[in-house]
Amino acid sequence: METTRLGTSDLNISRLGFGCWQLGGYGWQGLDHTEIETAVLKAIDQGVTLFDTADVYGLGSSEERLGRLIPKSRDDIVIASKFGVRIDDNGRSYYDNSRDWIFKAVEGSLKRLHRDCIDLYQLHWHTPERPLDEIFEDLETLRTQGKIKYYGVSNVDLVHDWGGKPYPKALASFSFEYNLCERKWEDQVNTLERDHKLSFLSWGSLAQGLLSGKYRKGHRFDKKDHRSSKGYYFRAGRWEFNESLLELMQDLSVKYDRSLPQIAIRWILDSHPDAVALIGIKTLDNLSDNMGSIGWSLAPEDLQKLDTQTQDMRYVEQRIKKGF
Repeated sequence: METTRLGTSDLNISRLGFGCWQLGGYGWQGLDHTEIETAVLKAIDQGVTLFDTADVYGLGSSEERLGRLIPKSRDDIVIASKFGVRIDDNGRSYYDNSRDWIFKAVEGSLKRLHRDCIDLYQLHWHTPERPLDEIFEDLETLRTQGKIKYYGVSNVDLVHDWGGKPYPKALASFSFEYNLCERKWEDQVNTLERDHKLSFLSWGSLAQGLLSGKYRKGHRFDKKDHRSSKGYYFRAGRWEFNESLLELMQDLSVKYDRSLPQIAIRWILDSHPDAVALIGIKTLDNLSDNMGSIGWSLAPEDLQKLDTQTQDMRYVEQRIKKGF
């Protein structure tokens, strides 16, 4: 397993992270909870040491399952959880970055995870009504209390929202949706990695499954699958980009004798040598295939081909709206 350091912390993490949204069950079709739990245990055996969850995944059930599966004695395992998204009585999600909720949320996560301390505690989504420095003060308090070791942010425009001030020493990571089809945060990713030594955790690394090559234009998802209503990558206007990319990936798949997901994940790891690719693993076959992204590299000329093919992905939504 390839490893890296979590920011400037004393924690080493695998460069392939196990995304645990599916472990919570909600929002995905055709899940076998027993198989996912088996995949968690097998991933540990194969060297995966970073498991990324959130209190909202399955309304806490993801954390509960993860806490039950990973023994406290495994101090080499890094558990990352998130706070800041809540669900109301009507099933609608909303953001809550308040001090009151942060302190309540961490207690709930600690209980469900069966832990005294969370290795990496992340702000899931930021609401501008509450400044980041106030949120970081709360997280520093949790560190002083011994309830978290380090903290990070997810889906937060750190470069602009923080205003150029020095980052707190305990701020270890940041996370964005990032893949060959979604590169709009790339400039910020490069800045935060290079200039501030923060660890980048990419989520959505396979573009909701698009980069697996399993889906084609017009695919219909089950109503229980979140992609049926929020299938960002499957919109009709994106398919001119998707199909040309998948053709190139297929050529590279043949050249390297690697699957499309392995090509997609390897592109992230090679483009950002200290980054972690978070993968939402649903089956043992998913795990086996994703593990095949480790231990090799794409040639520079093939990285360049993928970069050239997808550089406009940073602006694809604007182009769709303009009718290009």
